[in-house]
Amino acid sequence: MKRKKILSIEAEGLSYKDEQGTEKFIDFASAAYFYSKLLQEWNGLDEKERITLERRTKCVALRDGTAKPIYVKFLAETPVIFEFER
Repeated sequence: MKRKKILSIEAEGLSYKDEQGTEKFIDFASAAYFYSKLLQEWNGLDEKERITLERRTKCVALRDGTAKPIYVKFLAETPVIFEFER
């Protein structure tokens, strides 16, 4: 099975190749927005609280180091998941 491959990580985002070899980019500002939307849903935040959270958060992904395989899920309209062997 072919996996995604991280090409570079910059302050603005992450470049990678998907399973088909197409180069793609995850924008960290956009990922922070989707993180704030997720927390809004989980915690019942109003829009003002969500915007405040989006402005101060640096979170762009969720991870699970106990899963098999370990993964990092970058938040986007369609989340991007990178899996890692132990």
